[in-house]
Amino acid sequence: MKANAIAVMMKAPLLGEVKTRLSPPLTPKQALSVYVASAKTTLSTLRKMTDHDVHLFIYPPEEIGLAIPLIPKSSPRLQCDSRISSSFQIHPQTGAAFTERLTHSIALLFNQGYEKILQIGTDSPQLSPVILQKATLALDGVDIIIGPALDGGFYLLGMKKPHLALYEGLPLSTPHTCNALMRKIESLNLSFSLLQGLRDIDTFEDLRSILRFDPLLLRGYKFPMRNF
Repeated sequence: MKANAIAVMMKAPLLGEVKTRLSPPLTPKQALSVYVASAKTTLSTLRKMTDHDVHLFIYPPEEIGLAIPLIPKSSPRLQCDSRISSSFQIHPQTGAAFTERLTHSIALLFNQGYEKILQIGTDSPQLSPVILQKATLALDGVDIIIGPALDGGFYLLGMKKPHLALYEGLPLSTPHTCNALMRKIESLNLSFSLLQGLRDIDTFEDLRSILRFDPLLLRGYKFPMRNF
């Protein structure tokens, strides 16, 4: 076990259940392809984080098997499943509300003895090893590190103690989520710092902006981008 960990909150790639705000103009099948490409890009980035353990928390739990093909397979393999890289560990997301599932993942990993934990999703393919390393190092000087998303949310939340109260009553998926998080941190008398802002892929405009920035960023995206 390494000293630090990354908790990845991830959905199983179910048609009509992921990236629904991309449809229209994309079809549900195209939206699913975007989700798969973004998840593969993120997981390929995480495979380079050799000084962190990576834990994937999958939702819904009964569809964990659908997520396995997205995981890089070029590393030595786990005994539990020959298709999974040894640098990744798999867990079901536990809890009804998403804030409950976020809380559970952090609590579980701190209970395992990790010193610092970064929590991310798979919606920010621009996330890089440099940013992740910067986040871990920043926790030497602050209690909380935040990666703000350009839509008002956050793409990363890191901590060195289980500050589970951060999730209580936190409004998610709003333009004010990150501001609410910062106010919550201040109310708990904790210190924090911000990483650079990144764009999540939530809307068609997000997708267009990301592909204009780097047309090759999304691994395996197969649909023509002539409208971009």
